[in-house]
Amino acid sequence: MRLVVLVSVDQLLPDQLEKYDSLFTGGLRRLRDEGFRYTQAEHRFAWTKTAPGHATLATGTYPCGHGIVSNDWWQEGAEGWFEMYAVGDSESPLVGVSAPRQMGRSPANLARSGLADWIEAADRHARVVSISRKDRAAIPMAGRTTGHVYWTAPGETKFVTSRYYRRSLPDWVRRFNDNSMPSFVRSKWDLELSSEQQAFARPDSFPGEGDRGIATFPHVMADEVDDNTTPELHEWWVDSPFPDEAVLALAREAIAELELGRRGTLDYLALGLSSTDEIGHDFGPHSLEVLDNLMRLDRLLGELLDVLDTAAGPGGWVLALSADHGVLPLPERRWDNGLEAHRVERAQIRSARALRDEILADGEADAIDRLAEGLERFEWIERVVSAERLLADAAGDQTDLDADLRELSENLPGLNGDLGVLIRNSSFSGRFANDLGPMKLALIFRPGTLLGYYEKGTDHGSPYWYDRHVPVIFMGGGVEPGLSDDRVSTADVAPTLADLAGVPFPPDLDGRPLRTRP
Repeated sequence: MRLVVLVSVDQLLPDQLEKYDSLFTGGLRRLRDEGFRYTQAEHRFAWTKTAPGHATLATGTYPCGHGIVSNDWWQEGAEGWFEMYAVGDSESPLVGVSAPRQMGRSPANLARSGLADWIEAADRHARVVSISRKDRAAIPMAGRTTGHVYWTAPGETKFVTSRYYRRSLPDWVRRFNDNSMPSFVRSKWDLELSSEQQAFARPDSFPGEGDRGIATFPHVMADEVDDNTTPELHEWWVDSPFPDEAVLALAREAIAELELGRRGTLDYLALGLSSTDEIGHDFGPHSLEVLDNLMRLDRLLGELLDVLDTAAGPGGWVLALSADHGVLPLPERRWDNGLEAHRVERAQIRSARALRDEILADGEADAIDRLAEGLERFEWIERVVSAERLLADAAGDQTDLDADLRELSENLPGLNGDLGVLIRNSSFSGRFANDLGPMKLALIFRPGTLLGYYEKGTDHGSPYWYDRHVPVIFMGGGVEPGLSDDRVSTADVAPTLADLAGVPFPPDLDGRPLRTRP
């Protein structure tokens, strides 16, 4: 084995791969035909966000082990509580940005080694590359190594890194930014699907679509941004298919420039493809926009697999494809299907926060209990749980709280898991991932709840199956075509890749090597 590849398609759903199967002709076609697929793979933790999803795929541990409990969280320090970004690090300023206007980035908050670290330990000549549009994808997938790790910073349509990794961008990355990147920064997104392909998705306009105000093709930058400022233009760009094109083009450059898979050593390449997530947030996972993006992705992944065959040779590489989380279908779609959904308006969120502030300001000894009771009166809040108590009870016998949560789990439609286990797996001492973090409480929303941060579109972040269920596919050396309905975890991905590559991995992982043959 000469090259290990980990690909995460942000917000990719198993039912998308099934529904559009007959349309794929490129990389997704090869993965489905030549790969070993697990149909019942899940993120086995509660707070399903980008950073913890990528960290779990790369480390073989849940957030309770790797410490990345969300994209950002409340953290308890010597001087009280403060907010922390998953990959924020003031000691590692950005490199390659137009102006150093944001906090630095590094894996400083990552508490465990990952697949990239294990490969480096096994082969001191190994080269590590991790690329994504998002820093909270590229950085966790590179573990704690100091390899080639690149992402795009807010407001920047070019790839950057940080001082944790290197003091300046390599010449080949600078050339890519200057010469190639402009071709991926387009101002119009046209529909590329035939009428027969379009019939597989919803019509081009559906209630709840289009957080940018325009829900139909073509999507034109000039029509969908308020002004011509760089941040506005950048936000339009990241909500299009074009960033993934740039990521995969830079990956091909990295394979060529660094001779990945060609030097008689074991190398590592991680790719975080984010466009499906951004588009899914705006239009929902079953929209025409998402289908158009997936067909483009199918073509791009086909090109990548061809490059891997050339670089490392057939059988000389192994790849896993998964996703960092799922997503809630548009509430309007759930209502049409007779399912429970709550599109919570911002006024309701403000009311819940006002209740929180009022009760806590009283300073009474029973404030936490009163807060929980008060919040549970909102129809979209099912339960308020003491995460601190769950953590304290973790080493002991089953408790009344465990029994209560198990009963609740059985009665929540679409959960398909044990809330007590899922919350524990999402919990790391001193880090709490919601507005009630300093109170060490966890909110369990009703199924189908979408908080009003999005006036249209949808989101993820819950413990429900629609947010936890993701694809897991292995392909390459040591893998034979096949299918399994075994219930597996995304924490199994890293040890499986390590096992296929003959790389030792820590014995105390949450995941385990999976079979990759029928």
